[in-house]
Amino acid sequence: MLNLIKIRLQLSNDPFKVVISNIVSNARKLFQQNPRHKYFALQFIESIYRGIGPNLLGNMCAWSLYFTFYNEYKRLLGAATGETKHPMTYFASSTLAGLSTGVVTNPIWVTKVRLLASSKLSPNAYRNMWHCLYSMYLNEGILLFWKGGLAGTFLIFQGAFQITLYDKLKDSFHRDKLSTTEYIYCSLTSKVVSMLLTYPGQVVRAQLQNSIVKLKISQVISNIYKEQGLKGFFRGVGTNLLRVVPATVTTFLIYEKVKDHLQP
Repeated sequence: MLNLIKIRLQLSNDPFKVVISNIVSNARKLFQQNPRHKYFALQFIESIYRGIGPNLLGNMCAWSLYFTFYNEYKRLLGAATGETKHPMTYFASSTLAGLSTGVVTNPIWVTKVRLLASSKLSPNAYRNMWHCLYSMYLNEGILLFWKGGLAGTFLIFQGAFQITLYDKLKDSFHRDKLSTTEYIYCSLTSKVVSMLLTYPGQVVRAQLQNSIVKLKISQVISNIYKEQGLKGFFRGVGTNLLRVVPATVTTFLIYEKVKDHLQP
């Protein structure tokens, strides 16, 4: 639900209240079309969880690939430079891991944006993730799946900033294994700071991926600034923090605890 609101805010010039009102209005239309409660309930759930398939698939693939790439790049760069805990080793490793992960998972994020950008009631609406993938490939070609990839480098830098800050915060405790509270502090702080620094890139990428007309990044940035000013680059940031921060903290905590358990 929060993901749906965030994407709608990123793609719209409307205020928060209008975006919420539109979502509620669509729910009412579903109720009018299906007055029997059980059918309404099913369709309402489908509408607020629209895009959950690619979102789950994307997050599972992205996190598993990212941690794998990051640890491997860190090992290789550390061996080459002799600096395993230097900030530049962390930053370079996380940047390379982000680039590698982004190339693999970008088609999933394009699919997610397209699904969330439209209501289930819209004419010619995508029925599901696979219908969306097939329709996009048929109508716009395979290169569409890497649309917004350049703007997505902002997200790669977000991950790089986050991991660099996260590992430096962990290093500040001067222990290999931290407590649960310390892991939460490191992951929470690093995620919030990195997101605020790079969030405008998410807004630009979402608008690029949702546009059928081919636009340059500079055109999208110019349009956002002209229509909404600087605040336009932070539309949906509050909703995104509520959605992403708990998930990120949980993911990092589980990763660290499992790693600590497996290591002697």
